[in-house]
Amino acid sequence: MVDYAGATVVWSGGTTTLLERTKKALKITDSSQDEDISLYLDLAGTSCEAYMDNKIVSQPVVESYAFSQTPIPLRFYPASDLTSVMIDGLETVDDWELFTTDGITYALSDRYSTSRVGHFNQLTISYTAGYDPVPSDLGYVLVLTAISYKDQTSGTGTIKKEVINNVGSVEYAIADQLTGAVGLISAPSVSVLNRYRRWHV
Repeated sequence: MVDYAGATVVWSGGTTTLLERTKKALKITDSSQDEDISLYLDLAGTSCEAYMDNKIVSQPVVESYAFSQTPIPLRFYPASDLTSVMIDGLETVDDWELFTTDGITYALSDRYSTSRVGHFNQLTISYTAGYDPVPSDLGYVLVLTAISYKDQTSGTGTIKKEVINNVGSVEYAIADQLTGAVGLISAPSVSVLNRYRRWHV
């Protein structure tokens, strides 16, 4: 479970949590609505990450592969903290490292050449993806989208993408041509999220 409400975000005045920043935007000074606002931030974070097909808040990620090529382009970025590389149930993380080029982070087992890892049935890579702290523009989008969920008044765009965990995603060839919004994510927020979208396969 990702703690969107507790995620740290950098603002011009310093750092704060997304929960505190959202409360400030709503002019809430006590903790009586913290649980509800945390839920709205969770909905905002989940929907924004689904639209981006990427991660915003730093979180653990596990990817499984059935091929043996190295280097392997990791699905999400920014990626850090390679925590496990299991090959057919055997831990091999000490033989691997991460490197980034052209905005894509790769897991690599042989830094001097492209090679085959060997014959195996399953390769599983665990790492951390997302931002810590969250950049201010992404933090602002999460705050605005959480408020949209609270008020159910902004956005009004059509659903563009649905993601089912551990199954896959479906992207629809539709968009709200009038507003540019996607669901409860406003058009200006979509333009920010587009800068952080995952574009590579």
